[in-house]
Amino acid sequence: MSNLIEIPENFDFSNIPPNYENSIWEIRFLHDLKGILISLLVHLQLLFRVVF
Repeated sequence: MSNLIEIPENFDFSNIPPNYENSIWEIRFLHDLKGILISLLVHLQLLFRVVF
């Protein structure tokens, strides 16, 4: 997996593009999921770099 994708502040977790599978998501921002249930894609890694 060499596909690093930075998830933007306004990312829509209810509509994840299919080409985001087999990648590493870099989370830099706080996201309010508003209680939604999300299904993550195949072979996905989350990399959290949130600064408070």
